[in-house]
Amino acid sequence: MREQKGAGQKEILRRVLTYIRPYRLQVGAMVFFAMVTVAATLYAPVLIGQGVDRILGPDRVDLDGLAQILLYLAGAVAVTALAQWLMNLLTNQVTYRVVEDIRD
Repeated sequence: MREQKGAGQKEILRRVLTYIRPYRLQVGAMVFFAMVTVAATLYAPVLIGQGVDRILGPDRVDLDGLAQILLYLAGAVAVTALAQWLMNLLTNQVTYRVVEDIRD
């Protein structure tokens, strides 16, 4: 019974992938924007740690260095937001078009 279920799921996946094939460029862009989102999201805590290092200890506050790190952090947040928005936009477009193709 389990083999039949797995075979049926593989068949469904194969059929869905045939509908997605015409949109492989958009899917590639979605994957790229997902990787950018992850990279920028993971970079933010690194920047925060560097910012904390700039203010530890008495008389060791480096305001110029902290300001630069805050600018980098703002850039990382902006890149994350833009990449995530573009990824979601492409995902919605591909999903809509694939569903439309299936209905046709």
